[in-house]
Amino acid sequence: GQKTCLHLHGVFPYIYVPYDGCGQQLERHLRQLAFSIDRALNVALGNPSSSIQHVFKVSLVSGTPFYGYHEKEQQFMKIYLYNPLMVKRVCELLQGGAIMNKSYQPHEAHLPYLLQLFIDYNLYGMNLINLASIKFRKARRKDLKKKKKKYIYIYIAPYTQVGRNPGLQSIWEDEKQRRREKNESSQIEPPESQVIDRGFMQATDSEKVFKKRLKEILKQNDFSV
Repeated sequence: GQKTCLHLHGVFPYIYVPYDGCGQQLERHLRQLAFSIDRALNVALGNPSSSIQHVFKVSLVSGTPFYGYHEKEQQFMKIYLYNPLMVKRVCELLQGGAIMNKSYQPHEAHLPYLLQLFIDYNLYGMNLINLASIKFRKARRKDLKKKKKKYIYIYIAPYTQVGRNPGLQSIWEDEKQRRREKNESSQIEPPESQVIDRGFMQATDSEKVFKKRLKEILKQNDFSV
């Protein structure tokens, strides 16, 4: 097929930090956080008088914290940045207490920008991507004069829907079809190691200690055991 250079707009790198509902108005607090990040980052980059904006926006979302066990969802501030290269520096400032004189624990800051994009839209390499709306760019004259390879340049406008690919479901369907073609059952069953009866296994001393400690922690937090 025709080779394509796809320019995807409106997809920003982001991180999460916990929101503790510090008593201020929500919108005001989110604006203050964005302003504080911009100011601290400009100072860290050696331009304290700069007015460059690094934060695209900050929004309030809900989710289950990655660290530790949590029974209910909690609120987080989702910080969108313009430049993926600034994510690490912003995390250092958040953890160091340079933002609003408070230390924040960033979440999902370890994910590279492209991997974050692939995860959010369920994309994976060497596969198709479904797009709701596209725009084509005409080839420039200097590209034609230099006889560059012919690519179709496609632009995706901001906030255009990127279709989610079937992901693992398509892999399972391919495996079922392969089995049908070989006149085998298309029903994928678990391996014998998961269904075999292994009988009674004697608990080790360390297992008994950890079970006892777990029950104590559950009782302290009013969980039934």
